[in-house]
Amino acid sequence: GTCADDETCSDVGVCEADTPAPICEADYADCTEADFVAGDMTTATETIDIGMVAFAPYDPKCLRIAVGQTVSIEAMGSHPFQKVCAEDDVMDAQSPSSSTVTFTLTTPGYYNYKCQFHGSMVGNIHVVAP
Repeated sequence: GTCADDETCSDVGVCEADTPAPICEADYADCTEADFVAGDMTTATETIDIGMVAFAPYDPKCLRIAVGQTVSIEAMGSHPFQKVCAEDDVMDAQSPSSSTVTFTLTTPGYYNYKCQFHGSMVGNIHVVAP
């Protein structure tokens, strides 16, 4: 038999749904594949902290994590967190926020964010399947 256009045949002959293409920008915050490799935290077992650097990109700016990992992004009244794009609605409940935000990311893809007031303060999280 054959699989539908949005499916792939597995090694055992079963049609499986294709993973949807990311809707957010992979290169947001000028992130490259090398940047995501340098910021790879897919083996971390605790919450991953993303620090704020006033008027500069978040640290780490380009972060790669696995599905199910939790990140904490530092924010404050003068530097509130703002979602730019997310693969799902996990960032919506706290956007914009004037205090540190914490998310457990469960959908593969990219999560682009910035400081609401300062365009140079940007970050990008690449979530990959484990």
